[in-house]
Amino acid sequence: MGKRFLAILIFIGLYQFAGAQCTEAITRATNAFDAGHLNDIPAILNECVKKGSAEQKVEALKLLTITYLYLDDPYAAENSFMDLLEVDPEFRVSDNDPIELEYLSRKFITTPIISYNGKLGVNYTTVTLLNLNTQGNENDNNRQYRPKLGFTAAGGFDLHFDKSLSLAFEAEFMYRSYGRDDQIFKDPQKQSEVRAEMYLSVPVMLKYTYGGKKNYLYFPYIYAGYSPSYTLSAYSASVRNLDIEGPGINLKPQMSAFSHSLIFGIGLKRRIKYRYILIDFRYQLGMTNRVAEEKYNDFSVQDNKTYAFRYGWVLDDYRLNNFTLTLGYIWPKYKARAKSTVTIQTVLQKWFSKKNKRDE
Repeated sequence: MGKRFLAILIFIGLYQFAGAQCTEAITRATNAFDAGHLNDIPAILNECVKKGSAEQKVEALKLLTITYLYLDDPYAAENSFMDLLEVDPEFRVSDNDPIELEYLSRKFITTPIISYNGKLGVNYTTVTLLNLNTQGNENDNNRQYRPKLGFTAAGGFDLHFDKSLSLAFEAEFMYRSYGRDDQIFKDPQKQSEVRAEMYLSVPVMLKYTYGGKKNYLYFPYIYAGYSPSYTLSAYSASVRNLDIEGPGINLKPQMSAFSHSLIFGIGLKRRIKYRYILIDFRYQLGMTNRVAEEKYNDFSVQDNKTYAFRYGWVLDDYRLNNFTLTLGYIWPKYKARAKSTVTIQTVLQKWFSKKNKRDE
């Protein structure tokens, strides 16, 4: 234990010594730059570029890049700037930097080609009634659907065309819940029911993110898309009156296996070093009748028969809509590169240009 502790102390000491040497080298290089001794700077910063901390490497490589620009060595300047972007992919040229560095930075891009994300949150389900179905003894005017809370978990990735535009794909699990109340004409007791449905969805969305200004930390975004969903389960716990109460009924045999919806959302990302946290608000507009009309009166299924004859319920035709609020985390896969290299954007541009030429 004592030897390990001593080794740790030695390592910390060497690290601090190397950091102090790097700080001194940057100071010497800055003084040499101010004095016009540009040719001395690469040798002064050589060890710092190799062994300094991330912040020291960025400072040294930035000074080295500017030096090469003033020495009229564009090849060395580009290589040095590329090394800088490898260390700090979120590097932004400041207003106090030479205009030559600004022009050079425009030749490069660090936007991730792909970034991964994970999200957790809650959803609030509402019902759009398409057609009210009865067994003839309900008071239609008293029927109400009650929104309820559920939860959502999702993971996915974005394919980036540039800093603003991306195509987002997700795999999303949703637990959605809502209630229905009704009343029998001759019975003062109300019918009440709570339904719970679980889905697996694969949303596809086009997203626009505001790129922000230099050293910007907050990035609002908007998006819209389409989501197909598969019904994993659907069940009901219902009470008709005090005398008839029972366990949950499996409603999946009466439901459409697949459903479709449109998605509209807004969100905000906050950069923390080279990762992001996000808050996302989404509205999902149901486009599919949840009831499979050819199945809901299939009394060969025992749960259908129990639902209809024991509890006196039939399913209305309806769609489900959702408001979803999630918190998440983003892992960008940075790739510093010249803008002339292959990206999703350049591939699409070339593909469409070839297509247009063939049409001509």
